[in-house]
Amino acid sequence: MSDETAVQDPPADPAPAAPAAPAAPAAPAEAQPQAGGAAGDAEPKRAPKPAAAKKAKAKKPSGKDKKEKSAGKKSAAEPSKASVASHPKASAQIRLAKGWGGLGGFAIAAYLSLRAAVPPELAAMRAIVAGAAGYMLAWGCAVMVWRHLVAAELRAIAEQRRRRAQEQELALAASKKPKGAA
Repeated sequence: MSDETAVQDPPADPAPAAPAAPAAPAAPAEAQPQAGGAAGDAEPKRAPKPAAAKKAKAKKPSGKDKKEKSAGKKSAAEPSKASVASHPKASAQIRLAKGWGGLGGFAIAAYLSLRAAVPPELAAMRAIVAGAAGYMLAWGCAVMVWRHLVAAELRAIAEQRRRRAQEQELALAASKKPKGAA
C-alpha cells in the first residue's frame, strides 16, 4: 500500500504546477523570454498565438472559399485545361507502367548479364541501372500516350458539345418556324 501511495503522490505534485504556468499574467511571461531561457521562449510564443490564430482562422475560410469558387469556375468554363495528373485513370495506369518498366528492365538486364557469365555483383549493378532506366522509359512513354488520350477525350467532348448546341439550335429554329408561320 505504501508503494502505491508513493507512486500516486508524485503525479499529483506536477499537475498543480502545470495549470499555474498558463494562469500566470501575460506581462511576466513576456519578461521571461528577455532573460533568454529556452523554456521561456516557447511560452511567450504560445500566449500571442491564440489572438493571431483567431484572426488567421477567420481569414482562412474566406480565402479557401474564394479559391474553391475560382477553381470551380475555371474547371466548368475551361475544360481544355485538363492534365494527365488530374485524369482519373491516367495516374493509376502510369504508376502501373512505371512498375512494370522497372521490373522488366531489372529482370532482362540481370538475366542477360548472368547468362554472359558476368560476376553477380556486376550483374546486380547492371540490373539496378537497367531497372531505373526501364522505369524512366516506361514513365515517359506512359505520359506521352496518356497526353494523346486526354487530348482525344477533350476533342470528343468538344465535338459532343458542338453537336448538342447545333441540335438545340435546330430544335429552337424548328419550334419558332411553325409559331411564326401560323
